Amino acid sequence: MIKNENLLPIQDRYELLEKITNNISVIIYIMSLETLGMEYMSREVRNLLGYNEQDFIKQPDFTISLYHAEDYPSVAANIRHSMSMRDNELNVFSYRIRHRNGSYRWFESKEMVFERDNYGTATKILGFAQDITDKVEFINELKRKNAQLEEIARLNSHEIRRPLATILGLVALFNRTNPADDFNIEVLAKLDISARELDEVIHRIVDNTY
Repeated sequence: MIKNENLLPIQDRYELLEKITNNISVIIYIMSLETLGMEYMSREVRNLLGYNEQDFIKQPDFTISLYHAEDYPSVAANIRHSMSMRDNELNVFSYRIRHRNGSYRWFESKEMVFERDNYGTATKILGFAQDITDKVEFINELKRKNAQLEEIARLNSHEIRRPLATILGLVALFNRTNPADDFNIEVLAKLDISARELDEVIHRIVDNTY
C-alpha cells in the first residue's frame, strides 16, 4: 500500500528530498514562516553559492543578509504572498543574492506551502531556487544591443540628414562658372563646418556599433 506523503514524518520527508536533490542543479529549501529561517537547505547551495547548507540552518537571518539591498522590498512582498497561497499554488519570483566570493547572482525561486498548522495557516514554505544569472545577462545584453540599434537608427534618420542636407544645399550654391567668386569662399567655409559635423555623427554611429 502506497503511503500518503502527507502522513510521513518530517524527517522522512527531509530524507526523501535529500535523495531527490543529489543530482539536481537546483537549491531546494524549506523556510519557516515564523522565523523566516531555513529548516532545510540542499547541498547544491555549495555549488551555486559557495556556502555550506548549515550556514543557513544555524543562522535564521543568514539568508536575509545575502539579498541585494534593492531586492528587499520585492523579496518581502513575495514572502507575504507565499504565506497566503492555497495548496498547490506556486509563487515564482527572481532576486539577486550574494555569492560567497562577493559577487551577486540572479536566482529564480518557485515556492509553495509545505506545512500548515491546525488552523490552516501556512507555517513552512518549500522552495526551489535556480541560478538564472546567464539568462538575465543574456537578456540585458539583448536590451543593450537594441538600445544601440535604436540610437543608430535615430542618428541615421535625424543627425546625418541635417549636415548632409546642408552640404547638398551648399554644393548647389557653389559658383562653378566662376570658381574665383568670393562667395565660393564663404560656401567652402560652411561646407567645412558641415563636413566636420557629419564626420562627428559617423564616429558616434561607429562608437555605438561596439
